[in-house]
Amino acid sequence: MGHDPNKISIFAMCCGAAICLLVGLLPQHFYAMLPPHQPYHPYTAGHVVEQFQLLVPAALLFFCCVPQPTAYVALQLDFDWLFRRPLLGLWNNIILNLFDFGGRSRDIFVSALVRSFMFLFRYHGPRGILARSWPTGSIALWVALILASYVILYTLQSRSLAVFIQQSLFG
Repeated sequence: MGHDPNKISIFAMCCGAAICLLVGLLPQHFYAMLPPHQPYHPYTAGHVVEQFQLLVPAALLFFCCVPQPTAYVALQLDFDWLFRRPLLGLWNNIILNLFDFGGRSRDIFVSALVRSFMFLFRYHGPRGILARSWPTGSIALWVALILASYVILYTLQSRSLAVFIQQSLFG
């Protein structure tokens, strides 16, 4: 069933009750804090009669209808069920698709990584073409080609292409 509230809840309820009592016993101090600073008198005859006109019929209806409602076992669907169940299904569908996408993307990444390592091993491995000993002439040729491409790119970067061609052709 239920259990007694803890000490913090009891303290909060006592504070709320104390504030209600203070407002009921000293209303003028609280009405003075309101922005318009107009005098307000809650206990005039008109206010008291108006409140009793609301309270007495409501209390009579409550006490007349108390024995009528009986508890019965039935399935009651709240309004939030209309959006909670479909949203839960949609959420589960999205999460499952994300997990599936994550698994597929992980598989694609791992296979690409394996293929790239196989490619590197093919050329840089112990029997790869780049692991062999090369003759000195071919190494000198590659160094000369790399140096020439660097000089050309540096010159293109510092001047425009038209000026470079004009100077190289016509001196």
